[in-house]
Amino acid sequence: MAYNTQETRGLNERELQLMQSRKEWTTALGKKTNLLFILSILSIIMTVVVLIITVNAMGSRRYSEVKSALNTLYVCAGIALVLSIIHGGTLLSMGKQMDDFSSAGVMYILAQIASLLKSILSASGLGSLFNLVSLGLTIAYLLKFCAAMISCFDTIGSGMSASWESFKTVYLVGTIGALGSVFLVLVPGLAGLAVIGVYGFSVMMIIVGIWQIVLLRQSAVEFLEYTFNPAIETRPGASAFHNVKFNGSTTSPRPVPAARNATMSRTDAVKKAEEMRRRREAKAAGIDPSEFEQNDEAKLNAEKEKINTLKQYKELLDAGVLTQEEFDNKKKEILGG
Repeated sequence: MAYNTQETRGLNERELQLMQSRKEWTTALGKKTNLLFILSILSIIMTVVVLIITVNAMGSRRYSEVKSALNTLYVCAGIALVLSIIHGGTLLSMGKQMDDFSSAGVMYILAQIASLLKSILSASGLGSLFNLVSLGLTIAYLLKFCAAMISCFDTIGSGMSASWESFKTVYLVGTIGALGSVFLVLVPGLAGLAVIGVYGFSVMMIIVGIWQIVLLRQSAVEFLEYTFNPAIETRPGASAFHNVKFNGSTTSPRPVPAARNATMSRTDAVKKAEEMRRRREAKAAGIDPSEFEQNDEAKLNAEKEKINTLKQYKELLDAGVLTQEEFDNKKKEILGG
């Protein structure tokens, strides 16, 4: 992947590796999110077409027209099935970038299977059961998908995570409200209120559906136009980004989400990284890092000197020049001095 001079100016080797990995990650997510956007648009078009054909068939009295409408509906059902398969497959493939997408994909596929069984068994009591199962899985799928999107945008420090968080909240309110309104029908004297609630929340869910499509498009653009920000993404602990290649090897393709409020400066980041390095060296030398107090520069220098001395004695121990007892005595002498 080629980068312009403005993007790479001032970046060290590690930052360049992180930038390349992040751009590959966001580009893959952007393309797949854009495909989900297109599939959602096509699904809406198919729904409208089916509705129009059904209404016309119900108003027709000629057998030939009804039969033609049924054949068209079969074709539409086949197209809808293909779109659902592609949709589910896309979600599963996004699991390479974020695990939650795989879970969302499984729930989506199960919801579509339950919906298909509902249509086949609509004449029996099992149709209602599979309808409830399909509804529950659809809700679970959307919540999991929202969680995955929020995690993705938290990872790259984008404000889109807040938009998906808001969408998730509104979707939950609308779903709970619609279901609650349906149950109100069973309460004597509240049938009128229930009808108002059902219509109101139904309109709300239509708006939420349109909002979801808009968010998908915005998310795709955000992923594809992602710009690496070293001030945020190279702070202490940045080595936890497992998708970064070092020495030609990659431990995992998934980045660890960044902190939501990354306020640490680069100077503080360097100091923190140095402190972590000293602690690792102390631990490797057999020293408990908690034995050192790091309150001022003099103590830091003294600590560093002790670590270096102990490392030399540790090398002598490993080489067989010193015995374990002699090393332990020297360790006590140095730490007590």
